[in-house]
Amino acid sequence: MTSWKKGLAWGGLTLGAATACGLIIVAIVVDLDTADRIASIIGAVCGLAAICISILTLVRARIPAGGVHEVSQEVEGSTIRKNNTMIGRVGGYLRYGRPQGGTAPASPPRTPNPSSPVSNSPDSTTKQRLSNSEIDGDNLHIGQVEGDADIEREP
Repeated sequence: MTSWKKGLAWGGLTLGAATACGLIIVAIVVDLDTADRIASIIGAVCGLAAICISILTLVRARIPAGGVHEVSQEVEGSTIRKNNTMIGRVGGYLRYGRPQGGTAPASPPRTPNPSSPVSNSPDSTTKQRLSNSEIDGDNLHIGQVEGDADIEREP
């Protein structure tokens, strides 16, 4: 745990203990009904703060920690007789099925960029390459799926 998180935790603990002591003093000096009202208001405020923190945590969990992760896919010097489908990055659920009707033509081969760096760090580019191949059926490249993937095949 980093030092600012430790400080925040200790501050929260100290504030909670001071609040509890203050409510006990109010209950003894003034009356129990007033202490009950104050405790109800404090409880409602703490509940709303907890909901806000939970929503913030859920939103931040969907953002990649290491920045944007790019996916590069290439087909070079290959023949694909049916569909060539390339899916780079999906942030949630992926459902892939066969298109209705005819088949799509294969993408024209691209010349790869030899100066592109290859790295395994979170800020890097994941490369998938199909080169000098001959495929009689379909080609499906999926780079990265953060959720579930449902792929329907031909019967």
